[in-house]
Amino acid sequence: MTNIEEYLERIPMWASRKNSLDNVRDFLEELGNPDREMRILHVAGTNGKGSVCQYLTSVLCQAGFRVGTFVSPHLETIRERFLMDGNPVDQDGFEEAFWQVRSLADRMAGRGYAPPTYFEFLFYMFLVMMKRTTPDFVVLETGLGGRLDVTNVVNVPILTILTSISMDHMQYLGDTLEKIAAEKAGIFKKNVPVIYDDSCLEGRGIIEKRAEALGCPRFPIGSKDYVFIRREEEKTLIQVDTGIWGRLLIGIPSQAEYQMMNAAVAVRALDVLVQELWRKDSGGLETQGEPEVLGQQKQWRKNSGGLETQKEPEVLVQKLCRRASFVQETSDGLTKDDWTGKSDSSRKELEDLLEAWIKDGGAGIIQGIQRSYWPGRMEQVLEGVYLDGAHNVGGVEALNRTIRRMQEETKKPVSIMFGAVSDKDHRQMIRRLCDRISIAQVTIAHMDTKRSAGCRELEEEFNQIINCPIKVFPEVGQAWEYFLRTRKDSLAFCAGSLYLVGEVKGLLGNSRAPGFVEAVGFKGGTDR
Repeated sequence: MTNIEEYLERIPMWASRKNSLDNVRDFLEELGNPDREMRILHVAGTNGKGSVCQYLTSVLCQAGFRVGTFVSPHLETIRERFLMDGNPVDQDGFEEAFWQVRSLADRMAGRGYAPPTYFEFLFYMFLVMMKRTTPDFVVLETGLGGRLDVTNVVNVPILTILTSISMDHMQYLGDTLEKIAAEKAGIFKKNVPVIYDDSCLEGRGIIEKRAEALGCPRFPIGSKDYVFIRREEEKTLIQVDTGIWGRLLIGIPSQAEYQMMNAAVAVRALDVLVQELWRKDSGGLETQGEPEVLGQQKQWRKNSGGLETQKEPEVLVQKLCRRASFVQETSDGLTKDDWTGKSDSSRKELEDLLEAWIKDGGAGIIQGIQRSYWPGRMEQVLEGVYLDGAHNVGGVEALNRTIRRMQEETKKPVSIMFGAVSDKDHRQMIRRLCDRISIAQVTIAHMDTKRSAGCRELEEEFNQIINCPIKVFPEVGQAWEYFLRTRKDSLAFCAGSLYLVGEVKGLLGNSRAPGFVEAVGFKGGTDR
């Protein structure tokens, strides 16, 4: 760990005195308001945010755009939070951003502002990096909640996206799903389209009411909006209808049940994104007197299923290609060109990329999702051994559905390696994880963090609901070695905390290196 990383890790995650969003805007003013020059896709939710961000990033990169992505947490190195075209930013850019934000924090403290919290500091660093690299799109993941999250200082995203909603961080977000949904929906902005996982019945009305109040076009995604086709060794095939590319057969590089919904949310968001880029062209279709196409556009924005009656909207595609533009509405209702200051040739290049993407028949969507990689989310690291970052009740329930299905298919017993942080509801996590699964053994590890739950407490919680051998270890390395040595031919899952997954990833080293692949028969795979 470098001196800069050590400094960052010492910054408190929580503070009694915090900067308000108005204060955060003052910090960004000092940086030149870099967010206002960016085309942002803002993503919130309890589980699935990282996977959706990765799908969005991968597809946009596949289409030829330059994409900056801000995600959390990291597994091994803090630079994993700052991605440029899907890869961690370079060390020089990381350090340059750190010193610029460190100087900013000192100046603002001198004016009476609170020192930035850990996540706030990283958010400023990300914007500094993106101002330097000038990506075509920015995929921005919230940290905690939405309404009061530091990323919610952004007031003109082009899309807002909500993934699944479940119980987590109740001490901050509320103790009901309705309250948590209200916090997540706090990222909605006036007239900005909302694409959301509609599977939380308790949160549905809250989301709809908030979107309606702000005039946000709504695009709910439920299980009816994709069709499971089949599973292959390294991917899950689903069918999704789109308004631009028609019906697509998409291979998700994961065995996880929950990835079907995540992929469907991402595909719909990309579909809406293209429509928005075209709709916000100065002049727009509404002034062009083309009632047939205009009628299709209005119907598409009202219908969560897209252009249900016209799977190949050729006229619409032609108009999109001619009219596509990078123009965005500001919070005061005016319009601005995102690419002001760029050369005509640069703008033309971007519009050519958009046109090629629209005309590719959906190949960019298919290839982008198939090539996506999000470590530590139902990631197969050895034959029959999976790492999953499920770290709350909702995440563990989703993992349990996948484990049950895999056990039914293979008839194999299951081995579990588990660790959790003390402020999670690990008793309920354990109950949901073990539900209707035949478990051969459990290995419990104490993680290298002050937040780690006591291993004996976790052992007792497992003993209350299952009857199998349980082994406890004081550190992850010993637990992992024992886990691999004793699992035999069982399906093996390591879950409960991203801290745990990160430590295991560190033990594995670079699992994508050729030597590792040859040594253990690595199959690859992803993720939530």
